[in-house]
Amino acid sequence: MNILLIYYSWEKKNRNTIDESIRAFENYSDHKLFYLNYAFGVPSFLKNRKFDLIIYHYSIFALKMQEKRSLLDDTGFAILASLKGCKIAMPQDEYIYNDLICRFYRKQGIETVYTCFFETDYQKAYPESLSGLKNYFTVFPGYVDERALDNIKEFVLPIQDRHIDLGYRARKNPYWLGSLGVLKWKVTEVFGKYSGMIRMDVSNDPSKVFLEMNGIIFWQVVDVFWGWKVDQV
Repeated sequence: MNILLIYYSWEKKNRNTIDESIRAFENYSDHKLFYLNYAFGVPSFLKNRKFDLIIYHYSIFALKMQEKRSLLDDTGFAILASLKGCKIAMPQDEYIYNDLICRFYRKQGIETVYTCFFETDYQKAYPESLSGLKNYFTVFPGYVDERALDNIKEFVLPIQDRHIDLGYRARKNPYWLGSLGVLKWKVTEVFGKYSGMIRMDVSNDPSKVFLEMNGIIFWQVVDVFWGWKVDQV
């Protein structure tokens, strides 16, 4: 089976979870994978290729959160809409701009979505009448990569040897994302005032984001870390 995975990235280095999710189908399936990074456009010859499965990665749907959301209506996606094959979507951050995404599903001919919503909310989030979706599947926002587990074994320290008591990283989300979105990064400023009491490494500074293996190594020297995931309201 020939699979086309469509994603969007200008970054030379992504967060580990992004790269792992993009490469997961190649790493854990026996099918032939083709990749299209939409950040660099869509080659015209693509419309002459045949694919059995076309996957729209969540980085495509992240465009809705930026000034680049107009890209979801540009000519490159018109070429992708003309492609034949089973089309599936893997969105995240599904709490906003769902009307825009529903129209995108319909234009692209996407009939299957893997969503963080439960069945009771399928038609609220992506009504079939607006989206054209036929198949809905509930999944987690992400999964632990088995290869990543193998890679971190050498870095894991016994609790008594770890030199950070509390670790956390947050993106400084805008206020319009709501109180929970703000709380995710506000806690870094609140706890930062007490950094002299325990060994702490918490931050919402973009320059302190961990990329690739650095983040994995960081968590192996931390006693306790917070994990937040608010995808639904």
